[in-house]
Amino acid sequence: MKKPSAYLLHCSIAVLFILVPLQRSGMAMEQIIMGRTAYIPLSHLELNREYRVAGSTDTLPEKSFDFNGFGFKVEYNRRYGRFCLSTGLEWDVLLGLNENSGIRIHYFIPDVSVKLFLIKNIDFYFGAGLAARVPVNKVQLGPINYDRHTDLWGRFILGYSYELIKGIVVNAEFNYDTVITFSQWSTGKRESDGAAVRVIPDYAYDVKLYIGVGRKI
Repeated sequence: MKKPSAYLLHCSIAVLFILVPLQRSGMAMEQIIMGRTAYIPLSHLELNREYRVAGSTDTLPEKSFDFNGFGFKVEYNRRYGRFCLSTGLEWDVLLGLNENSGIRIHYFIPDVSVKLFLIKNIDFYFGAGLAARVPVNKVQLGPINYDRHTDLWGRFILGYSYELIKGIVVNAEFNYDTVITFSQWSTGKRESDGAAVRVIPDYAYDVKLYIGVGRKI
């Protein structure tokens, strides 16, 4: 399986192939730097209950984990008519819910996305993107201290932008993110004896709500 960095490299190359023809076409171009604050009402992780250790299998006491949290993002947008290319850098903090309330996970997330504005002169848009999710701290869930691995995530986007005053744009955006590669949560060490374990992650997704303010440059 390719590393997430390779996926992002290929995606960036694809974006360049899109961008260069647009620049040469003479289409009007608009650039916006956007700062965003994210509220994450739900981040869900589902693991397979059985895991492998020392050639045998054992059972996790819990396989479902829910988090909420917040994040901060800086995003560069390059818009051509109804078409927009975006790249961003984000820092997220996830906080465990219920019996996992003491857990805190930090992620650094570079991303790239493509957005399409649906109706002329009405800045409602949808889009899709890719993000590399890089865990900053190691985390223990249940009996396992998990290793850190970078994963590739896919992203579905809905949003609305409005030019509040000349050159100043406010924005609201909804993101639904889901994991693609799932290396994180797959390996670690059992707390009781330090034995190496392998877990089979099942699925994971995030729901994010952003509010942002940007400036045309």
